[in-house]
Amino acid sequence: MKLQQVLSCSAEGDCLSFCSYRVRCGPSVDRYLSIEGAIAQAVDRNTILLHSSAFAMSASDRLSIMLHECAHLRQLATPGDDCTRALEEEAWEAARAWSTGKAFRIRGRARRPLNALAIVQGGERGHPSAPAWYQSNPIEPIGNRKQIVVKNVIKLDDMTLDSLMDVMIREKEKEVVVVCHGWSEGLAIPLMGGGIIPGGAQRQQIYGLSADRSFDDGGLKTPIISVQEVASRAHLQESDVTRLRTKMNQIRDLKLDHIAFRACNMAAESTDTLQAFRNFFGAKSVSAPKLEDSYGQFTPLIGAGVDAWAKGKRKEGFYIWIDRKVGFGIKGANPLAYRIVCKAPDKDTFIAWLKAHISDQIGMDLNVVYHGMVLQFQQLAGANAPIVYFIRDNTFVSNLVYYDGSSS
Repeated sequence: MKLQQVLSCSAEGDCLSFCSYRVRCGPSVDRYLSIEGAIAQAVDRNTILLHSSAFAMSASDRLSIMLHECAHLRQLATPGDDCTRALEEEAWEAARAWSTGKAFRIRGRARRPLNALAIVQGGERGHPSAPAWYQSNPIEPIGNRKQIVVKNVIKLDDMTLDSLMDVMIREKEKEVVVVCHGWSEGLAIPLMGGGIIPGGAQRQQIYGLSADRSFDDGGLKTPIISVQEVASRAHLQESDVTRLRTKMNQIRDLKLDHIAFRACNMAAESTDTLQAFRNFFGAKSVSAPKLEDSYGQFTPLIGAGVDAWAKGKRKEGFYIWIDRKVGFGIKGANPLAYRIVCKAPDKDTFIAWLKAHISDQIGMDLNVVYHGMVLQFQQLAGANAPIVYFIRDNTFVSNLVYYDGSSS
């Protein structure tokens, strides 16, 4: 939500003025902050996440916390790599000064490890609903009881591994969400523009590119693979291999905290593909789904007769299931294109269903953007079992694989 006339940092950074900035609250924010062990958190220069428990605090305590986060807003407006302890001490010192009406100049430059960049595949084969999802629902689970916060979304109409790395190098974010098509062997994007290799940036190609140095693989040192050999295997020019490796090492120098690959089935078979991409980018950890990752939009019908509606839609070829008195279904379980239908008996019932499975964000005319995982029919548990696991479902999180090199 947006709060008007709340304290925010001035452009000069040494006093406060009355203006507005964005404060996000709600169950999803509560869950994220509970995991982080925080009451509030500034996630970029304009946004503060606030736990609902803050509203039960005394006015003076709540003011102190908000002033503290206002200091972090200013620190985040001047990106840098100051240590966390120094930034926290400065923020509390600023809060004490501002609470008594004194000026205080913010000099800290904040790291932003909890602010992720989402890079979304666009174009005819892209994910048109993904940007809208992250703009309204920035908190993304990555498995292992961890989450990241998306603060910026960039769409790449002609995504290649080469262009993907260009964005990562330019933006210099520590956490990145990559939304594109994929499979168990990797990403379904070319290595470079004009790439013709079936399967795209697959594990074996990534493994070869990353092998400009040795890695410890269970106590064994992996071999170094020459530019010439990689070029031959990947059907690239040697200059292309050198170019990709140069960018790869620029990204490794960023020391990324996490890359969340949202590519269908990328972790379906083993962690071998995740290991290859983790080595390539030099990230501390990576994650990917075991099922088909999906983003979509729909507007429900509101009215009585959900059971009769579901029966009719099933005759039309839709797979429909009813949960919490709301019917939801799809036709053509294809990650590139499928039709979505939904019906609820009344608005309140639908909103309760929406909050349980997808989001607290309700669009105009009840339009909904969602993130989920789509099952194939042979994976269904029964006739009325869900065919989509939405982001708030435990089964969504359980089908995310988090990999930091500690398991194989």
